[in-house]
Amino acid sequence: MADRVDATITIGGPVPADRLEELLDVIESERLGRDWEERFQSRDELLAYLQDGAEGVTFYGREVSGGEFDELAAYCVEVGLTYVLTYDGYGCEWGPARRVRRPGDAGDGVTCSLNADDIRFVGLADVDAILEHLRLFADPHVPPVEIEDSGRPA
Repeated sequence: MADRVDATITIGGPVPADRLEELLDVIESERLGRDWEERFQSRDELLAYLQDGAEGVTFYGREVSGGEFDELAAYCVEVGLTYVLTYDGYGCEWGPARRVRRPGDAGDGVTCSLNADDIRFVGLADVDAILEHLRLFADPHVPPVEIEDSGRPA
């Protein structure tokens, strides 16, 4: 059984109309909501929430395996959406983290590191490099979700 923590993910960017149903399926399968306690009552409510996000759309999950929304993150990478993932730490296993992934980023994106072990792992050489790395997280702009049809935003 995997370790579970609370987590959020904010997504944004252009969604091809022919991939919209897949996005809705993934969000429903991850059992995400508009806040910590409330889940979507219908697919129409979920779609309206997606379309209302002025600067990305944030979803909340309780007891998320490893703090990761694997299906949704994979969908975002495949389609080219930006996401910001934030999760709590789990005892002595791992600390809380925030990861920003934009289209074109390699791997899982850029993770905000605050402890000495992580700073060494990421290879930040000095205080200036650490500060520059942390500036990435000051305002990780996530664009609104736009449903595209035939290459044009709807």
